[in-house]
Amino acid sequence: MKDAFIGSIITMVREKNYRDLGE
Repeated sequence: MKDAFIGSIITMVREKNYRDLGE
């Protein structure tokens, strides 16, 4: 349960960083 929570946070951060780099 905790691993899934951490995984979702990593995914959100990764997507945010990807958008920042894209712009």
